[in-house]
Amino acid sequence: MRSTQPKKLLIINILDILKKYTDEHHRVSQKEIADILQKKYNMSADRRAIKRNLMMLLDFGYDLRYTKIHRVNSKGVQETVYYDWYLKRDFSDLELKLMIDGLLISNKVPADTRSTIIAKIKTLSNRYFRAATHICTPRENTLPVNQLFNNLELLDRSIQLGHPVSFCCNTYGTDYKLQPVLHSDGSVQRLYVIPHTIAAVAGKYLLICSQPDYDNLFSYRIDLMSDIMVDESFVPTKADKLYMLQSVCSLTDTILPLEGELIHLQVRVTKHLLNELAERYGVLPAVRPVDKERSELSVVVNANAAVSWALKHGNDVEVLQPESLRAQIRDAADQIRQRYQ
Repeated sequence: MRSTQPKKLLIINILDILKKYTDEHHRVSQKEIADILQKKYNMSADRRAIKRNLMMLLDFGYDLRYTKIHRVNSKGVQETVYYDWYLKRDFSDLELKLMIDGLLISNKVPADTRSTIIAKIKTLSNRYFRAATHICTPRENTLPVNQLFNNLELLDRSIQLGHPVSFCCNTYGTDYKLQPVLHSDGSVQRLYVIPHTIAAVAGKYLLICSQPDYDNLFSYRIDLMSDIMVDESFVPTKADKLYMLQSVCSLTDTILPLEGELIHLQVRVTKHLLNELAERYGVLPAVRPVDKERSELSVVVNANAAVSWALKHGNDVEVLQPESLRAQIRDAADQIRQRYQ
């Protein structure tokens, strides 16, 4: 810092003081601003200059709050006095803590990136902010996340512009490193899809997309994608796009497949399971009561995850459609029964 700062920096330093030292519970007078300027910024300023710059900040649109009173000074002249200045913040401390807690319990964000984001969130408050949390998080997952945020940014832009993308799918090998999925001839598998939306399910980001030669929707884990290429030469027409994505959800806490087909699932569930689903996912689409104890609903889910979910809940769920899924569950149940004979 220079020994004496130029006067033109006064308004910037005052704004910095308001950001660092003030909030609804910590307010400053013009004299206190002058004291901080002298001690921390090596700058002297009288109260009139400070008031003038505070008013300029108000004119510029900064949300400054203050208390105003009218009084008669020692010369018998009525004057207006402003004090208890503070900067109204975009986020309260509680809202900032909720953001930090959300990052701490999220398994979508790697540890180093999470620490960086939390440090940025802290800068949205002032020196009095305490980001202490009582949340105990499990041991960090040491598996690398391959270009997750770059992938998200690229796919998000492709969705906005309507451009198809191609990418390589990967799986984790025994060395805990990503390895590309290969065709039977040993060549690297690349997929060409039309992206529609991004879903956050069971701690993972999924790309919900379609393929030009298929009517079904598909989902792919974004953290397992690499070498994403955008096809800017082709923009799907309205007829090419799918718009019925409101009911896309998952009925499992674990995404079993790395990628897979999304299907329209019709199930009959007990009252107990329907209550559990409503608590987890909110308002469910297309729910129809069957009797006092059972209801039917239709959702769009990952086919492999649906099999696992149906087996997990046993007598509380019956898959009605598609028939191919009923057959898979029947075969799986028979295999389980045979093991315990």
